[in-house]
Amino acid sequence: MNPQQVINTVLGTYLTQPQPMYPRELPPDLAAWYCHTIDGGHSILGLLAASTEPWPNDPTDYLVPIPVKSVLRGYRAARGYVVATSPELRCSSELGLIVPEEDNKY
Repeated sequence: MNPQQVINTVLGTYLTQPQPMYPRELPPDLAAWYCHTIDGGHSILGLLAASTEPWPNDPTDYLVPIPVKSVLRGYRAARGYVVATSPELRCSSELGLIVPEEDNKY
């Protein structure tokens, strides 16, 4: 699996062009999944820990851009993907990904 191909497939037109760099160096396992979206800014394309129980057959259906700050609060690698483990992250069917206010770019 090539993370950049997955990012382009999942996010496509939501990516900022050209992709800016994150202002600090990221750990290699996060840097591979780094992206910058037009509505969310600096992000890591990953899974929420709750969405991996039980592990889905095709995890790409569950990938979401998560603010880098949120991922840095807690994550693990699983099957080549980044899984954000911070308990502050949650998903709402109405609102989508909910992150701490201080992690929102806008």
